Amino acid sequence: MNDPMVVIVGSAQDTLTQQAARQAFPGGRIATARNVREAAQKAGAAARQLLILINPDEAEIALAAQATDEHSRPRWAAVVVGKQSSELLDCISPEETSAGLLGRVFRAALQQHDLLRENLQLRGDLKTVARRIRHDLFNPLNCISITCELMKELLAENAASVQAQLGVIDHSLAEISRTIERVSDLLSASMEPPNLADVSMKEVVESVLGQLEMELQQNGAMVEHPATWPWVEGVAPWLEVIWWNLIMNAVKHSAAAAPISLGWKEKDDGVRFWVANRGEAVPAELEERLFPRFDQLHAQPSSRLGLSLVHRLVSLQGGHCGYERMGNDSSLFYFTLPALASNSG
Repeated sequence: MNDPMVVIVGSAQDTLTQQAARQAFPGGRIATARNVREAAQKAGAAARQLLILINPDEAEIALAAQATDEHSRPRWAAVVVGKQSSELLDCISPEETSAGLLGRVFRAALQQHDLLRENLQLRGDLKTVARRIRHDLFNPLNCISITCELMKELLAENAASVQAQLGVIDHSLAEISRTIERVSDLLSASMEPPNLADVSMKEVVESVLGQLEMELQQNGAMVEHPATWPWVEGVAPWLEVIWWNLIMNAVKHSAAAAPISLGWKEKDDGVRFWVANRGEAVPAELEERLFPRFDQLHAQPSSRLGLSLVHRLVSLQGGHCGYERMGNDSSLFYFTLPALASNSG
């Protein structure tokens, strides 16, 4: 796991603390700040953060202990270096230790913080499964029940109508199976993430387009995509789920007979992949909520699972996703992944 962003609050001349932080996290960035508020600004949106408070007062300790991120989780691991004691944070006296022992304290505090955040996220996942899966499976199950009742009435009267109703049942069963399979896979991935491997994005995209051939034909959707694609570091089945959801999202919201474009481009932070379609753009007030976190989905009953799955699977592979408005009649959904050394296929 990557070393954290370390911010030391207090005396910038405390060489023992700085020495211990550098020994504990040789690849981490270390900064100093006068107080907790300034530390928050310097740490920014770093994924992992360690705050070291040197001889703070109670107000600073409380502010550090109560800080949360945008998802209401504890913002950082925090340790007090000084003679005071606190019920809110772990405290250690520099006179009683060495740089090596102090570094181990810092690493232990960060590990505990990581476990706490992971636990909170997994608890959110379970809440989502408990509340949302039942909701998302109820509609297709109800559809199957109603269709079966209709079939009983139509069976002796109209064979063609019966065939149509059988199609509804097949679609509903496929939707149920897909929901169960993908949520189950996501939870398994969260608990025991597989190792990332070299993946040909061309093979992934071609596989997904083959899976969606019937849906694309039924909706009259034309998909345009480049002949060459890069290799990335990721998990092929997860990438198929990501592309499947983004393409189906474009199919549902595209204007009639409008093409859907797939593409990619190398960026400073990796490779960006996208799905663009013509149709009414997403309302501005909804743009920031398009990719709800899976562990927060239980609190958003109107959100669908698709883009939430995209968000989690992309983040598990070290990337991020987003949306761009392309005028008033076009939308672009994208995700980024770490690139392999300029390979394409």
